[in-house]
Amino acid sequence: MFKKLISVSRFFVRSYYQPVKGALDLPPAETAASGSIGILGWAYSPVGEIESIKIYLDNTYIGDAIYGLVRVDVPRILKNIPTANVGYSFDLPLPLNGISDGDSEYVDITIAITDTTGNTLWLDRKLRIEPEEVEEPEGPDPPVANDELVPEMPGEYEIWIARNELSLAELARQREGAGQLSYRPLFSVIMPVYNPPPDVLKAAIQSVLDQTYDRWELCIADGASPNPAVRAVLTEAAESGAPIHVRFLHNNLGISENSNAALGLAQGDFIVLLDHDDTIAPEALYENALLLNRHPDADMIYSDEDKIDIAGVRSGPFFKPDWSPDLMRSMMYTCHLGVYRTELVRTLNGFDSAYDGAQDYDLVLRLTEKTGKIHHIPKVLYHWRMIEGSTALNSDQKPAAYAKQPLLVAEHCRRIGWECEVTTPSFSHIMRCRPVSNAEPSVTIIIPTRDQPHVLERCVDSILKKSTYDAYDILIVNNDSQQVETHALFDCLRANLRITILDCPGAFNYSGINNRAVAKAKGEFVLLLNDDTEVITPDWIEALLDYGTRSDVGAVGAKLLYPWGTIQHGGVVVGVADVAGHAHRNTPEFEPGYAGRAIAVQNFSAVTGACLLTRRDLYQKVGGLDEVNLPISYNDVDYCLRLRESGYLIVWTPYALLLHHESLSRGHDGAPERVIRFGHESGYMRRRWGKALLHDPYYNPNFSTTSDNFELGRFSPLSGNV
Repeated sequence: MFKKLISVSRFFVRSYYQPVKGALDLPPAETAASGSIGILGWAYSPVGEIESIKIYLDNTYIGDAIYGLVRVDVPRILKNIPTANVGYSFDLPLPLNGISDGDSEYVDITIAITDTTGNTLWLDRKLRIEPEEVEEPEGPDPPVANDELVPEMPGEYEIWIARNELSLAELARQREGAGQLSYRPLFSVIMPVYNPPPDVLKAAIQSVLDQTYDRWELCIADGASPNPAVRAVLTEAAESGAPIHVRFLHNNLGISENSNAALGLAQGDFIVLLDHDDTIAPEALYENALLLNRHPDADMIYSDEDKIDIAGVRSGPFFKPDWSPDLMRSMMYTCHLGVYRTELVRTLNGFDSAYDGAQDYDLVLRLTEKTGKIHHIPKVLYHWRMIEGSTALNSDQKPAAYAKQPLLVAEHCRRIGWECEVTTPSFSHIMRCRPVSNAEPSVTIIIPTRDQPHVLERCVDSILKKSTYDAYDILIVNNDSQQVETHALFDCLRANLRITILDCPGAFNYSGINNRAVAKAKGEFVLLLNDDTEVITPDWIEALLDYGTRSDVGAVGAKLLYPWGTIQHGGVVVGVADVAGHAHRNTPEFEPGYAGRAIAVQNFSAVTGACLLTRRDLYQKVGGLDEVNLPISYNDVDYCLRLRESGYLIVWTPYALLLHHESLSRGHDGAPERVIRFGHESGYMRRRWGKALLHDPYYNPNFSTTSDNFELGRFSPLSGNV
């Protein structure tokens, strides 16, 4: 957890008259350090955006700090800072040749924080360097014979591969079974080629030749590769007698037009995209044929993937959710292996050269505007090669392609009638869509409470002082509060025209209390909020409404943090941890989490009722929270599942950020009567939603069912369960 600001008042006075405000919190002055040390601070410009934070050691430029980390403490202490995304960090290696000062050596750290208007704030710190103590070895280690060498233990993913990799006998049975499928589509594997290492190209072609499904063709377009060995490999493949078609282009047209040239050779029912330096699993086309026998109307299929190095060692598996349109607008997650109905791709005129480098992302977005018949195979069918220049090795290899992504996503949003501004933070490639609209629908914030005046006051105070949205009112639901302090607080709160106190006596029934409050709510939207929450980001209501105002969205949830700064709620996964659990739990607030999903807007099966926005008429239409079967627990999950059953999406956004002092209001469920009640409610959820709990479409069946935090399970799902 971040330390509190050091000498806050001193920093505030110094920065008050500065166009750029900021602080260098760590390390403290005169710190004795060796090896390396972490630099931590914050920066904010009220007149522009922070453009760079440069680190200097003894007046020598070292590098730029990472900016945009969440610092909950800054807006909490300095009220004129409207956002928590103001932190920066840098891991600084320290030399031993500092400035001599007696028996010690010192170095000066200087931070130059510059905003987009050209203003710069300079911060400095002097550190005392202590040489690292090096223990002298007692003597040379005795030589070890080769047969005594201890092999490196296999990693978790290596063990998973060993458990799930198909045997030669299983692959042989697939080859035999492929001919017995009732529907045998022809797959056209599309491969644009431009000057790959010849051995890598051979491996890509061989992976197609090794397929257990026999109805395929390989369509290759070479963009005039300068290496003659590439042409030799392709010529040999074309003359091998296998269904391989090669077109040699006179020049390199770019990946989009090279792909379109390969597409022109295709005669198959479906195209399969394969890069010239990657490989596909031998069962890849067979698994797609199996799915098409169950879903012959499928227009788009994608699988899980991993990475493979030049030696053939696999790592970095990406186990994906089923179709999540909002995650897709945050990142190109479907990627490999991509299989698309040929007729539909041709109707869309193939790949758009304006988006070279991100052409598959653009194609998929355009395709999904025409069809909802999208399927996911939760198996690793594609191996993404890690070689020099590959995005698999370094995601920053293609900055131009990443720069195009916000443009193509914005165009997609415009085409579907959701006009958006699409941006990316400086520290990631994950996008944020913000609708361009002047509408301000009314929102009623509903806060149930009972005799926790200090908790309630902190919650309401954070809403009133930090919220930048104007069209809201607060409905506090008093459930039999008895304390004098609580009623004194109510009297004070009633003086605010935004606030209404609604008495709701009787035994605590969270569902019933909220249902009664919604019936009295004035807002077009209702925002269910626990009294043990505290607003961090001032535009939290706007962030929820960004998605809540969409007609296809039923509910929107926020990113909630524990008081110590790790994630308490990052979306709800069903079917794990008894009935449901919170994704990304205990992930540090500024970390991307699994595959960047802790910082990306996306769809989930449910979100927590501790902060949940939904339309009031929709809440009443589906019957609100279940106060009969689920008075305390799982009522939010049940509500979200009923919304999904009615065809609505559930969205989780990390841009609405709050603290959650979990269960402060009603304590924990350790009492015997609470344990029994919880048992009744979890039993009801299993009876009501048993089938839905077997597979959460926004998780992945390769993850463990005993954990909600993207931990790898033991076995891949069977083909028949895809």
